[in-house]
Amino acid sequence: MLREITAIRQNSSEQQRHWFTDAEMDLFILFCDQIPAEFQLSYGKGGIERSISWKRDTGFSHHCVDDGENRPGRYKMAPIMLDQTEVGIRQLARDFLAASEALDTALAYFIYARLLEHSGFRQGRSDQDNLSTN
Repeated sequence: MLREITAIRQNSSEQQRHWFTDAEMDLFILFCDQIPAEFQLSYGKGGIERSISWKRDTGFSHHCVDDGENRPGRYKMAPIMLDQTEVGIRQLARDFLAASEALDTALAYFIYARLLEHSGFRQGRSDQDNLSTN
């Protein structure tokens, strides 16, 4: 279940950042004037980690996290985000909803509703399909 990390630095009085985490996901949200302006939902922690981002002005992007570990005999590199074009959006939306019990109901619904707006969800494919992002 996602729980808020409250000890994070705020860069501006106009924008508020919030971070929620559990064993499977991290959710980062940026609020402008108390309205969510963007979020990043990272999932698959401990396996193949991916991240879906939504911004009010530009919509969705999806990335796979290269953790920098795949370098036998060398030092670990810094993790980087690589473009990813496929996401199982229906399963992700369900997983988020299950993990969001401790979040404010309105905020959880906002994130869930944005996920349902993803182009892959609107295509009406089955849960097993990998769906393209915008």
